[in-house]
Amino acid sequence: MKFVTAQQSLEAFATEVENLIQSGAYHANALLVVSLEEHVSEVKSMVPIEIESVKEEDFKNSHPLDGHGLDEKEVSLYDDILKRGGYVLFEKDK
Repeated sequence: MKFVTAQQSLEAFATEVENLIQSGAYHANALLVVSLEEHVSEVKSMVPIEIESVKEEDFKNSHPLDGHGLDEKEVSLYDDILKRGGYVLFEKDK
């Protein structure tokens, strides 16, 4: 997977995702958003892409973004954004 963007605000995230899709930079089917489980329904209502949810307890024993093509520093940074209720966007492997 390839990291695309991360946002703390759902409104800013949804706007950015829509701009990326409308501009032709990405196709909706090629994108994946990662968010906390409790935000999945809000994300579904605002962006037409696949969603992967993580639970708050997932952060206690692991780094939920390990295995998403990020280096250790990026995993730490974007895991922190997720923990605080943010959203991380990836392009799925082709």
